[in-house]
Amino acid sequence: MQRIIVFEDRNYNDLHPLTDIRPCFLLRCGAYSLLERMRNWCRRVSLQFWALPEREAALAACGILPQDIRQNGGPAVVVNARAFLTADIWQRILKARSHTAFCCGGELVAAVIQEGPWLSLSSAGPDPENLKKLMGGGKVVDLEQALAVYPWDYVNRNGGMIEHDFRYFGKAGGRLDRKAILLGRRQYLKLSPGASLEPGVIVDVRQGPVIIDSGAVVRGPGRIEGPCYIGPDCLVDGAKLRPGVSLGRGCRVSGEVEETIFMEFSNKHHDGFLGHSYVGSWVNLGAQTCNSDLKNNYENVRVWLRGKSVDTGSIKVGCFVGDHTKMAIGTLINTGSVIGTGSNIFGGGVHKYLPPFTWGHSGSFTEHNIEKMLATAETAMRRRRQALTPQMSRALRKLFEETSELRKKLMEVAKP
Repeated sequence: MQRIIVFEDRNYNDLHPLTDIRPCFLLRCGAYSLLERMRNWCRRVSLQFWALPEREAALAACGILPQDIRQNGGPAVVVNARAFLTADIWQRILKARSHTAFCCGGELVAAVIQEGPWLSLSSAGPDPENLKKLMGGGKVVDLEQALAVYPWDYVNRNGGMIEHDFRYFGKAGGRLDRKAILLGRRQYLKLSPGASLEPGVIVDVRQGPVIIDSGAVVRGPGRIEGPCYIGPDCLVDGAKLRPGVSLGRGCRVSGEVEETIFMEFSNKHHDGFLGHSYVGSWVNLGAQTCNSDLKNNYENVRVWLRGKSVDTGSIKVGCFVGDHTKMAIGTLINTGSVIGTGSNIFGGGVHKYLPPFTWGHSGSFTEHNIEKMLATAETAMRRRRQALTPQMSRALRKLFEETSELRKKLMEVAKP
């Protein structure tokens, strides 16, 4: 049985707020996360997770336990949790000889180890020194654009990954309602059994394929433009989904959405625009909440990450919203905004950067009470027949403690 080890390096920090309480390999891009793709491709494998000690709480929150890979020697394929793995790249990795490293910009994407030097690795996890050991002493193959560096990389790659995943998506036997309108060839629409596409919906597959997964309901009137992925049990309620949209399980979406990824169980069930964005799980966007994804002067958008302003190199960048964040009606989100996990925003304009567990509106922000935040999360999850696990609660509390200084700085800036 083949052994695959997925590791997460310290660059997970540059994917904040999406990785606050989630490992990189669970981030959706296209129809799947990296972990889902690997499980689809490699059904008879031993799959292990190699984590930094500081990330064990985030993994546990998602029901995943890291392993000490030094205990088991033998052959393995080691894969970076931030990798954009297509089927073609994966086949190249599987066919590679032992002691071959696949790299992107000097960073390890994957390595094939016949008899891994596991015992020589420290208990510090996949730190830079350990990764250098896996990269050294063999053949190096350079790959282009094979790693996510910042959150917007997932957004920019999403349409192409939907097209990629469409080719490997399971058989779709759902029937197209005769009163729905299909623009383009039927072969580019995959409608899973149990999915419902109601009369008055226009599905346009001329620019890319559309996947509507099992249990999803698409109500009319509305328009779905490919490439697009609508996940299991989603409700798309009279929405305009422009190209490049992926919706995770159980999302409820209306209004206009363009080039945006939703993780599981998030709601935008009202009018309002959201574009070029990434939204975590259990997020609620109130009615008429809108974001800007283009500056008035058409300059590159800059995003505040890890205490510095980063040039995205793009004129189209929306917002990045952490898990369990709630926004009231009429919230206005600036271009390139980052809104941290567990925040509660009452409406109006928001700062371009809000740390985790921020509470308030417009220029008046303070710290969200962690007990109230957890109570809200528990209520929201129970409404969808889900549970806030003790592991998730611990991860959120840990994040709250670690980000205390960030909120203090925000409140100092907000003082009149």
